[in-house]
Amino acid sequence: MSTATQPAAHAAPKGDEQPKPFDPDHDIDTRRTITWLVVWMVILFASLWLMVELYGAVIDRERVKKIDLQPAAEVLDLRAREASELTRSEDLGGGNQRVDIETAMKVLVKRAQK
Repeated sequence: MSTATQPAAHAAPKGDEQPKPFDPDHDIDTRRTITWLVVWMVILFASLWLMVELYGAVIDRERVKKIDLQPAAEVLDLRAREASELTRSEDLGGGNQRVDIETAMKVLVKRAQK
């Protein structure tokens, strides 16, 4: 039966050669590691801040598009009803001519008082 030979890196030390002590304080390059962590934390928080700002801008734009720019149904109904009343009014010329607002209001007040 043959015995396996170990590579030189894993072989037992010879003679006066002592193994290097386990020193975790010096195994890691602290300055480089801290710099790396700080830089990536800044990048992470900057990108998160940017994403929050973009999300807020998109939400505001959608709110304006879907809510603020859409007229209320009541306003549309009121405008249609007033337009039909003004166009069929015989007092105002049957809607064939332009009438100023004071004249139109006087006619509507007379109609409301009847």
